[in-house]
Amino acid sequence: MKCDSIRLSKYRDRINMDTIRPLPIFLGITGPSFCLAPDAFTPPSKHMDKYTAEKVKNRVDLNFAYFISNYALIAAGTYCVVILLHPKMIIYSAIVYFLWKVHNVTVENNTPLIVIGVDIGRYLNVEIRTKLLYVITLWVVAFICLRPFLLATGLTFLMVAAHAMMRDPKQIEGSRLMSYKDDSDDSSGSEVMVEKIDSV
Repeated sequence: MKCDSIRLSKYRDRINMDTIRPLPIFLGITGPSFCLAPDAFTPPSKHMDKYTAEKVKNRVDLNFAYFISNYALIAAGTYCVVILLHPKMIIYSAIVYFLWKVHNVTVENNTPLIVIGVDIGRYLNVEIRTKLLYVITLWVVAFICLRPFLLATGLTFLMVAAHAMMRDPKQIEGSRLMSYKDDSDDSSGSEVMVEKIDSV
């Protein structure tokens, strides 16, 4: 658990504008014609063997470490697009936020809830209003926000996973981050990344 939190903290610290890779490197575009290089996207393993899972994991780890900021941009863009495609979720979320804001202000300032001359606070005290707001929030999250959230998460996972598995790290040339060397044993097919001193 501690190791995972350290890794997450390390990745979070590396997400910034300085580590965003240019689009040609991210997509493997070469030349003035902006064509994909033939070796930009290749299967992590040509043959299924006992080393295949390790090859996939190594490639995903390499690409995830190198393109972490690009993947964060993909996630942010995907969530923004999905949210904008669901205006109903935006409206309901804004209403819930407004209700909680009014509730907190009235509680902090001890403001009576009087509507059309009727003191609603007599029937809905603070505890009842809080529970009611929790129920409304839970309903909005479960029936309004959950499906768009799962959709955005699924799309993000598919795009990032596809890129991380298929983008060949060997094709990245002129990078300051890493240099690669092939293992002399072709049967294992393992690839080793050697990070230089100026690695991000």
